[in-house]
Amino acid sequence: MNSIKSKIGAVILAAVALVATAVFSSPVLAAQYYVDKTNGSANDSPNNGSSGQPWLTIGKCVTTLAAGDTCNILAGSYNERPSLTTNGTSGSRIIYNASAGVKIGGFTGSANYTTIQGFEITDQGMTTNVNPLIYLTGGTGWLIYSNNIHDNASNNPCIRFDGTITSPTVRSNSIHHCGNSRSDGSNSAISIFQTAVTQVLIENNSISYIGDGISGGGTNKLVIRNNTFGPIVGNSSYHVDPFQCQGTDSFPELYTLFEGNRIEHESGTDAHMFFCNGFLNRNQIVRYNSTYDTPANGGIDCRQEETSGGPYATSVPLCYIYNNSWVNNAFALGNAPYFNVGSSNNFARNNLFVNVTNTSTNPYAGPIDKDYDLWWAGTGQQADPSETHALNADPLLTNATNGDFHLLAGSPAATSGGPLTTASGSGSSSTSLVVNDASWFQDGWSGITADCIAVGTASNTACISSINYSTNTITLSSPLIWTNGASVWLYRKSDGVVVLTGNAPYAGAFGTPVASSFRITISD
Repeated sequence: MNSIKSKIGAVILAAVALVATAVFSSPVLAAQYYVDKTNGSANDSPNNGSSGQPWLTIGKCVTTLAAGDTCNILAGSYNERPSLTTNGTSGSRIIYNASAGVKIGGFTGSANYTTIQGFEITDQGMTTNVNPLIYLTGGTGWLIYSNNIHDNASNNPCIRFDGTITSPTVRSNSIHHCGNSRSDGSNSAISIFQTAVTQVLIENNSISYIGDGISGGGTNKLVIRNNTFGPIVGNSSYHVDPFQCQGTDSFPELYTLFEGNRIEHESGTDAHMFFCNGFLNRNQIVRYNSTYDTPANGGIDCRQEETSGGPYATSVPLCYIYNNSWVNNAFALGNAPYFNVGSSNNFARNNLFVNVTNTSTNPYAGPIDKDYDLWWAGTGQQADPSETHALNADPLLTNATNGDFHLLAGSPAATSGGPLTTASGSGSSSTSLVVNDASWFQDGWSGITADCIAVGTASNTACISSINYSTNTITLSSPLIWTNGASVWLYRKSDGVVVLTGNAPYAGAFGTPVASSFRITISD
């Protein structure tokens, strides 16, 4: 009997020990802290930062927060410039969360997995003189989300990435009046110039009154998608580019996706939609963008030098320009929709040019491999695309005057597009697809959804798992069957929207409007 009791006691003790271990090893719950300077009892000490005992300054949060904690800032004007250096983790971010009506002078920092969201960030009414307004010098996983960022006191960008930074995201912000000239904006909204910044995602922002949108260069895998640029008021002393890169030998611009952006109401006299030249740059995809009410804007300039000051490269894949819409644009000298000097390693397909005026009826200039574009200069006007499969016809846009470039039913642009590349060799229930040129596609740069493609027929589709650009080999997420020389199209772009809805691609950035239930969207 004593032996049985002894065994039962041992089991009970073991169970108690197990429970104790589970209790004491469980993770500490994330803390919620509050800052409320309009609260008469707010104080950094002895208050504990609870909703009932809020702190007075954001700085107190900065020195207190640990991974997983949130600092909730209530309405008020905070004349502060916090330096954020405490690291969060991928599963336990540090969050600075502003309520409506919170105004702050700016942020600096070098930290991991930190979120800045909901602030009005400006020099107006502040003495902190933060220039740039957000200045990040290191860290991984920054998220700058849903802020109103505007009006810095000197000629600096609103946001600056400088140093070694990995996977920053700038999403759903309003960024405007960057630089010291409020009438037109004299500096960039976001600068990532010649620094070791990788896997950058800039999406869904409204950017206006700036000298450039995103400027700099040297980024490895930069995604700029679904942003609106404008109004922009350029002047004769500088030109305005929604994106301008300038790669160097040390920091070339590698793998950029510029997709779904809208450039509108830009009155600058010298500007481009996309400007990227320098040396050692490669693999720039410019697709599904549009311009509206930009009388001297919209050009694309892609050039690459083999070395600093050397000859232009001709063998490295550079710019792949497809399914963009240029409508009612008058281009300044040298700013044709496509303007290039020297490089011949650029490609264009399925673009739409409507009422584009320039010194020539052909808005392309310089060497470029182009085809399947639709050109329309108006009734009685003849465009001269010099392409094998070009179409010269009214595309029947929904409302070009008001910037709606969707195609009406029966538009000749609806099925006028062509393939981007072709299969090199056949495949039978295979996931390894070798193509003539894989640089038309991206395989999930900066954490976005990888492209999905159609091979041979519009219904023979699969998504991309990875791309070996040196061998032009695409690894598919599911097996397909194809024949040698089969056409390859983009089926679904990075935001999950299906763009191949018929037997051939449409020309331009927008297809025929369809009910939302027919669109497929994948959230990141």
